[in-house]
Amino acid sequence: MDSVGRAIKQGNPTNPDLQSLVDSTLLVLHAGVEAKRVDITTDLTGAPLYFVGVHRLVSQPTGSFSTWTLVGFDSPSTLANLVEVSGFAQSGNATPPSSVNATIGDGTGFVNGMLLQVGTNGSVTTYRATGGAVGFSSTAGGGTCPGTMPPRVTCSLETMRVHFTLLGTAKTASQTVDVDVPALRLTYTP
Repeated sequence: MDSVGRAIKQGNPTNPDLQSLVDSTLLVLHAGVEAKRVDITTDLTGAPLYFVGVHRLVSQPTGSFSTWTLVGFDSPSTLANLVEVSGFAQSGNATPPSSVNATIGDGTGFVNGMLLQVGTNGSVTTYRATGGAVGFSSTAGGGTCPGTMPPRVTCSLETMRVHFTLLGTAKTASQTVDVDVPALRLTYTP
């Protein structure tokens, strides 16, 4: 998966969305989170998809926020098809939100999604969702992550609960009932 990820990044050096997607996926898998098979409805591929997530929490005294990234992929060795769903929520106090429910394309940008197909030499065809609903919630989970974190970053494991419908003109994907996915929880403190 590392070599496919590198090929995607090298083949798309000016696309920050792909760079971030690859970095988040590799971060979660390198930390030892085991991807979970989730049978979603999609016309992207007929292959089974495996999902992992990363939940980032930024805590500040006068305002905090959380981001969620869910990534589904078909095969770590070939990485031909991916589904990415993301969310953002903020609060006016020191406690980051633990959930978000919003609509893609409502003008807020709180949730987004895209479907990707990886071609030769890391070329990527992207299908952005233009509508649909997304919901994330998180519960603190098990132990700490292996490895060293930068200063002021705490890493632990969690369960990410998610449902989504990604609607677009070319490709779609949905998981309309909540499903639990293994995830990393990265907490950033000032």
